[in-house]
Amino acid sequence: MPNNGFRDLERHLKKIAKDIEKQSEEEVPVQALLNEAFMEQYTEFNSFDAFLEALPDGSFEDMLANQRDMVDTFVNEKTNFESWDAMLYKAGEIYMAKKLKKLF
Repeated sequence: MPNNGFRDLERHLKKIAKDIEKQSEEEVPVQALLNEAFMEQYTEFNSFDAFLEALPDGSFEDMLANQRDMVDTFVNEKTNFESWDAMLYKAGEIYMAKKLKKLF
C-alpha cells in the first residue's frame, strides 16, 4: 500500500503542472509585463506610459506594425535591450518567474 505522503505529493505536483499550463496560455496585458518596477530597472522611464509618450508621433500599434525598425532603434537607445521583442521576452520571463514562485 503506497504511502499517503507520496499520493499527496503526486496530487500537489499534478495541480502545479495544471496551474503552469493554464498560466502559460494566459494572455497578459503589456502593462502587466512592463510594470513600473521593470521599467525603472531596465529603461530610462518610470512607467510604460512615459515610454509611450517619449516615442515619436504616431500610435504605438501603428509603429509596431509599420515602423518596427524605428521602435527597435528607440528601445535599443532608451533601454537595456536591443529590440522590442527582447524587452518583452525579458519582461515575460520575470512575470512567469513570479507566477511560478507563488505556486511553490
